[in-house]
Amino acid sequence: MNPTYTYKDISLVPRKLSKIHSRDDVDLSQEIKNLAGRVKFKISLPVIPSPMETIATQEMCKKLDNFGMWSTIHRFQSFENRLAIATDSGFKTPPLVSVGVGDEELDNISRLIEGSVKNFNIDIANGFNTIIESTISHIMSRCPDAFIMCGNVASAEGFKYLANLGVDCVRVGIGNGSVCSTSINTGVGQGIASALGECVEVRKNIGLESTMVLADGGLSNPGDVVKAVAIGADLVMTGTLFAGTKESGGDVVVYNNEKHKIYRGSASYAAQHKSSGKAPKYIEGGETLVKYKPGGAEGVVQKIEAGMRSALSYMGAKNLTELRENADFVCYHLDQKLF
Repeated sequence: MNPTYTYKDISLVPRKLSKIHSRDDVDLSQEIKNLAGRVKFKISLPVIPSPMETIATQEMCKKLDNFGMWSTIHRFQSFENRLAIATDSGFKTPPLVSVGVGDEELDNISRLIEGSVKNFNIDIANGFNTIIESTISHIMSRCPDAFIMCGNVASAEGFKYLANLGVDCVRVGIGNGSVCSTSINTGVGQGIASALGECVEVRKNIGLESTMVLADGGLSNPGDVVKAVAIGADLVMTGTLFAGTKESGGDVVVYNNEKHKIYRGSASYAAQHKSSGKAPKYIEGGETLVKYKPGGAEGVVQKIEAGMRSALSYMGAKNLTELRENADFVCYHLDQKLF
């Protein structure tokens, strides 16, 4: 068996003489391209909030849009809510609308497209499954210029499957989130750094560089965002970093005289029961309390941006492309070259 790595196992090593004299001189923007290579738009920071009902609220989407970032609308709400948020004329960059699979959802997708929605996130636990094919083809046939994000996968084989189906962006990561218990309950998954490295490598080997890669979950600090991008991710998705903010969902709870907010996984008992009104048959997500973050989403974005700017100056990179080119990693546990 091959060893598996998380972000905690690895660290970047500067090996290129830096000519970055000011952190303000680096460019953290990321172009969003479709498979044809056409640039749809550019975002200021390659970080997207997870499509969870306690994270991806309308308030969160609006706040991040004001910063020039991209966002997602979670699918654990009514069709009417999803349509209303996605078609809000106040957005500079229309958010990704999360959808599931099944006949009822196909009807919803058709109605979303009729409402001029073009950015979709097909959000299911296992994207390496034929059940996803009809949803992908449905979107493509009704909206040829749609941007389709799809996942999740945790292997090169899963990435190749979705890339060959023609999706624009593949979500990589299974069982890595702080409130995800998939790996605990099923034994399925691998360290996010290893899964991401596999997918980035196979993308290069099979000539599918135009397919974007999103690293989903496993982040605990801004440095992990840097590591994900350096490995090769075009985008990084996180719930943990945005949990506990004013803009996140979840009730405010006072515990030990301190304010907290509830943070739960999409496959948790509470999230599934709230969405369907029924007791779930399976539970692969947890629920926890996160300390309230007084600075809100703006404070989180500022910390991520500051960490990334410093990282690029250390690595002698003036943009994200150069960060990936200059990246060299060491592992804390094994004496071998990574990625």
